[in-house]
Amino acid sequence: TDGVTYTLDEVCFTKQELQELREQLVKAGAPEESLKQFDVLVGQPDGATLAQVMASLMGRGTAAGVSDEDAQTITALLGKIDPSGDLSLAVLQRMDEGKGEEALALISDAFAKLASNESIEISRDDALALGRGLGLN
Repeated sequence: TDGVTYTLDEVCFTKQELQELREQLVKAGAPEESLKQFDVLVGQPDGATLAQVMASLMGRGTAAGVSDEDAQTITALLGKIDPSGDLSLAVLQRMDEGKGEEALALISDAFAKLASNESIEISRDDALALGRGLGLN
């Protein structure tokens, strides 16, 4: 890590990365109907921020529970922000209840509280698991 913290509005995807992410979302089982707002972002010439991507995927249905594999991925990711495990428990509970917006708010709040010298890395698998948990599928 480089010691720099980025907000959800500072993490950006290029147009090419958005197209690749869309392909992965479809392969992971996201219905085409749920990607309409996301497709608007893919069409933008300058790409999109992580906040825009997450917002485009919200509210497209409720999660029918989080798979064990996704829960493990999400727990590991959120453990980087809150090693106590409290954040992941609260987020997974909201996800299981289909409350993706509340889960995202918890994550955003915790992310914003990171010290200025802290950073975390988010892989595509992390992002996909998080998207599914937030109610993408």
